[in-house]
Amino acid sequence: MHKWFALSVGVVIIFGSVAGYMLFMSAYEKDVTTMETIKPVSMIQAGEVITEDMVRTVSIPSLQHTPNAVTDIDEVVGKRAIVPIGESEEFVDWKVTEDDIYPKEGEQYYGFQISHVEAVNNMVRAGDRVNVWVNFNEPKIFNGNRASSLQEITSKGLSPHALNGTGYTRVDAELVLKNVKVASVTDSEGNEIKDTDASTLERLKTLTPEERDRYNFENFRSSATGSPSFITFIVSADQYQALVTAQKSGTIALGMENPFMIINSMKTGDEGKKELSKKESQESLEKMNEAASVITEKEAN
Repeated sequence: MHKWFALSVGVVIIFGSVAGYMLFMSAYEKDVTTMETIKPVSMIQAGEVITEDMVRTVSIPSLQHTPNAVTDIDEVVGKRAIVPIGESEEFVDWKVTEDDIYPKEGEQYYGFQISHVEAVNNMVRAGDRVNVWVNFNEPKIFNGNRASSLQEITSKGLSPHALNGTGYTRVDAELVLKNVKVASVTDSEGNEIKDTDASTLERLKTLTPEERDRYNFENFRSSATGSPSFITFIVSADQYQALVTAQKSGTIALGMENPFMIINSMKTGDEGKKELSKKESQESLEKMNEAASVITEKEAN
C-alpha cells in the first residue's frame, strides 16, 4: 500500500516538474524572441518633419515592443513629430501626425522680422502654436468703456502709473491673435532654428542613447542652433491685417503655452490639448534629475 502511494506521489511530482519546465521554457522562448522595429537615429524634436535618414531599423526583444508603436518606416517618413522622440524609444503612433505646416484654403504664408526676446527667448520652433501680443508704444487709457488719453488724466492731476480707484484703466499690452501656426523660424542667413542635437556634442558622445535622451529632455528648448531673425506664420488675410495694425501701435511679442503640453491639432483641433498627468510630470522631473547626475558623474571621471 505504501509502495503504491509513494509511486503515485512520484508520478505527480514528475508530471508537475515537466509541466513547470515546459511553462518556463515557453516563457523564456517568448522573452528571447526578437523582432524588428524602428527608432530615431538621434532625438527628433517637436515640429520636425521626419525624413528617411532620421530613422533606423533595430532588433529588440518582443516583450520590449510598445503595442501601439509603428514598425513600418513608410508610416512615419513625411510626418511631423508632435513631441520630442528620443533615440532610445520607438515611434509611438500618437507622437507623429501628418505634416500640416502649409496654408489651407483662405490662408497664406506671412513673414515678419523677430528678435531673440520676441521669439520667447528663442524657444519658438516650426510647428508650434503661439499667441501674438502687442506691447503698445503708449499705454491705452480707458474711463469705463470710453477711450481716454494720457493728456486727459494728467490734466486732472492723475499719474498714469497710479490709476487704481480713479475710474481709469491703463492697458499696456493686448492679445492680437490666438493659436497662430508657426511655419518657420530662421536666422539671418535663412537657416531653420532647431534644438542643438546632444549626440553631436563631443562631451556627450560617451553617453548611452537613454542618457542622451534624458539630457535632451532636460535641455528642451534651451539650446538652439542659431538666433532667430525671421518668423513665418500661416494666417488669413484678416489676421495678417490685424498683425500689421498691431505693429504700427507697438512691438509684437509671442506667447507660448507649457512646452510639455501635448497638442494634436490635426486630429482634434483646439480642444486636442491635455496636460501631462501627475504621474507623467513626476517621471519627467525624475528623468531631468537622473540626466543631471549622470552627466555630472561622467564629467567628474
